[in-house]
Amino acid sequence: MNNAIVTVPAMLPVTLAEVKEQLNFSSSADDSLIQRCIASATRQAEQFTRRKFVKQTWDSYFYFWQDIFYMPFGRLQSVASVKYTDTDGITTTVSSSVYDVTLKNSNLLGSVSLAYNQDWVSTSTNLALTNPIAIQFTCGWYRGAEWAANTAYSAGDYIEPTRANANGLAYICTVGGTTHASDEPTWPGTINDTVSDGTVTWSAVGECVPDDIRQAILIETAGLYELREDDYITQGAVVVNMNRFRRNLWNYKIEEYC
Repeated sequence: MNNAIVTVPAMLPVTLAEVKEQLNFSSSADDSLIQRCIASATRQAEQFTRRKFVKQTWDSYFYFWQDIFYMPFGRLQSVASVKYTDTDGITTTVSSSVYDVTLKNSNLLGSVSLAYNQDWVSTSTNLALTNPIAIQFTCGWYRGAEWAANTAYSAGDYIEPTRANANGLAYICTVGGTTHASDEPTWPGTINDTVSDGTVTWSAVGECVPDDIRQAILIETAGLYELREDDYITQGAVVVNMNRFRRNLWNYKIEEYC
């Protein structure tokens, strides 16, 4: 199986401001360095857990038909298409009635499976030799900027409640406008429920990146920044931080893999 990213995540799991708060650091002199540390820490955490954390779209390529295709990276949100290319170079989209999609929100992988009494293709179809079967899917949790009063938002923008009102959900702007001058709305706790906020309408869209994952990335980012002039991890507090990094991520590590 080969994988190719289609749409990159709009944000990283943690922000520059959150890392600087973790570091108790206010200067902007090293902002670009800290941003690189965030990206590096995120890659390490994703490799350790075998996940992709923030909503993104991928193509997975397979070489032969099977009853169940397990999709990588965890937190499967949706499947956009199943396509195949034959030896004549013709690409065909498989009808969604032919397969079932199983979303898994635990440490198990979501899947695309052949529906009852269906066939993927005619038995006479010969698949191309290179990446003949392509499944496009979206995975990951949601991530948005923290809500702000008296701020303009456009349809499609994602936000999260302020820290004082965090409920584990992210919200998408369905009607653009400007938020209330001072008061944060009472956020609905059910997916697809909406709330008005000034001239903006928000809809609960899904769960945010879990706090344990964010904290692990904050810990690792801080460690990378503090050790920016060292070539290796030595001992003491840094080793403790690495243990905390792994402990925070352990419950999100995917053991079932394709």
